[in-house]
Amino acid sequence: MIESILTAFAFGTIWFWVLTFLVSIIFIASIDNDHYATPTSTAIVVGLLFWKPIMALSWQAIAISFAVYVLAGILWSLFKWYRFVQKKAAYYHEKCGTTLTSTQLTSFKDSVSVLGNKARLTGWIAWWPWSLIWSVTGDFWNFLYDTMVNAYRKIADREINKFTVETLKPSKREIVTDADRNVYGERTR
Repeated sequence: MIESILTAFAFGTIWFWVLTFLVSIIFIASIDNDHYATPTSTAIVVGLLFWKPIMALSWQAIAISFAVYVLAGILWSLFKWYRFVQKKAAYYHEKCGTTLTSTQLTSFKDSVSVLGNKARLTGWIAWWPWSLIWSVTGDFWNFLYDTMVNAYRKIADREINKFTVETLKPSKREIVTDADRNVYGERTR
């Protein structure tokens, strides 16, 4: 039974590519949301299903492939970490300016702490191909989305700006001061 199922998923068959596509979607969604247990458990299951073809390779080929994979993951994680820290710094710069209070500085340091981001960093190393794919395609889709939102906003703003707003002076009866309100903001007069 298992042999016939695995034959359907043999390398190069349509079902192999469907499985690869579905697994890749699961990996990308999990990695993008910093959930690394799902790709790990999925990889273990797929590895157990395809252990025979993997074991057909020599141990030297497996060791070299593993070393190259990990090295590429380390390089990718350095790039992703650089971008991550830049985004955090830009967020704090936009939110607080160039001067941070001691609380804000502590919060910033905590958010870019290597120990506090250990799962993220090891996830980028372990699952770098899918992280790379999503970084490339996700940036494109985010750019496309932002471009379309700006185009829609400009169309709406152009039509809104065709109107003038009439400003009326309120009558004395409509003027309500803080003295006319109680502590709950309700009018008392």
